[in-house]
Amino acid sequence: MVASSVVNTYPLSNYTFGTKEPKMEKDTSVADRLARMKVNYMKEGMRTSVEGILLVQEHNHPHILLLQIGNTFCKLPGGRLKPGENEIEGLKRKLCSKLAANSPSFQPNWQIGECVATWWRPNFETVMYPYCPPHITKPKECKKLFLVHLSEREYFAVPKNLKLLAVPLFELYDNVQRYGPVISTIPQQLSRFQFNMNTQFAAGGGGSVDLLEVQNTGVDTGLTCIHPIPWHEAPESEMGLDKISKGAASTHVPAEATTRHKAY
Repeated sequence: MVASSVVNTYPLSNYTFGTKEPKMEKDTSVADRLARMKVNYMKEGMRTSVEGILLVQEHNHPHILLLQIGNTFCKLPGGRLKPGENEIEGLKRKLCSKLAANSPSFQPNWQIGECVATWWRPNFETVMYPYCPPHITKPKECKKLFLVHLSEREYFAVPKNLKLLAVPLFELYDNVQRYGPVISTIPQQLSRFQFNMNTQFAAGGGGSVDLLEVQNTGVDTGLTCIHPIPWHEAPESEMGLDKISKGAASTHVPAEATTRHKAY
């Protein structure tokens, strides 16, 4: 576990993104998910889950990597721990499941930092709180968010049925309607850290699975950023993953982009 008040962030274009087999959700609706949670609670007790906050930087501003399911729902990479599983090791396992390639030679170096937030689910409902209400003696879920320190260069493999978004902190801040209470409060939770913006591109920098475009434009890509970023040539995958595309980035910001997006 890495404990530091300084967070080194590197350009998004330092990282290489590929795809892998789809990672299907176990539930088709929120109601199904809550019903399954209730069944598991009866067998194993309170659900314990961990999620990782992965940071990159663009235009000298921190961006968080989020997984998008469909066209609306976004979540941090992570998931439920096995009974008795260590939080750090469990988070590494979940990060590999969500973002690592199916090859031992391409496993990211997950450096798990400190826990920055704890959320509680009092009942089998969607509502969660950053505290356990005093009248609740048997909460149904405890979710912890950990800061993950990324190395200067990494290879990430995104399930083909998901999108990987690079979202700036100013887009998340107070945006409960779009991202929910857990993700929209991350900027406040990170305010006590000092961000060290490393702006130099790594040699032989990264790329992306497909055209990087502005968030919410409906483009079906492996990686989406809310503003155009430069491209860098990257080698083809050695694992049978999709070939990494390269080309000229668009400088056009779609008209439907919100005022937050136009801040750049």
